[in-house]
Amino acid sequence: MDGRIILNLSDGDKSYYLRNGTKLYYDQLRVAYKDIVDGIEKPYTFFAFVTLCSATLEASLNFIIVDYCLNKYGPLQFKQYSDSYIGLRFKNKLHIIPSLLSDGKLMIDENNISVKQLDTLIELRNKLLHNKESLETFNSPNLNAEIIDNNIVIPELNANVEFQLLIKDNPIESINREMCLEFGAALGCFKKLIMDVVLDGVLSTNELIKECSW
Repeated sequence: MDGRIILNLSDGDKSYYLRNGTKLYYDQLRVAYKDIVDGIEKPYTFFAFVTLCSATLEASLNFIIVDYCLNKYGPLQFKQYSDSYIGLRFKNKLHIIPSLLSDGKLMIDENNISVKQLDTLIELRNKLLHNKESLETFNSPNLNAEIIDNNIVIPELNANVEFQLLIKDNPIESINREMCLEFGAALGCFKKLIMDVVLDGVLSTNELIKECSW
């Protein structure tokens, strides 16, 4: 069974069940990762994989937070606390998890390569899902145009002009096979060293987590 059960044994009131739906995400992620490893690719494959990676990571963080708050504050009061943590910026949620679960004794190792990859994943996810076009300027040629009888008249000498537009790359163009494999490996490391550890017991130092230095 994937989740937590809180049984009310004192009276006939309600008991509680917290489902861990992240298994569905990781199952899909394994299939998608294998397709990329095997070279099974479509035009949308890399974009879809990055989106799935970020959704899996955020779902995992949110479950860890809810599970922690449920255990600490109980089923009647946990939500006001979990909502506050879940409302944090995506990257901040990732970085506070070890400290939150250890009462400030542990912290994420920001220099770890997998942590850096997850930070990059989050940054790319934000650009992909919240992409905003901006108004750019360019140097236009002087056409010596005149307005005559409400018409724009351009001298024949300037009828053919050349100018250059500098177009910024769209974030979706930056995604490639190597990047996807790195994100998949980093997420696998997160699942093994944080997600699974939290569900099975007490968090401790490992490749991704170190003792606080203050």
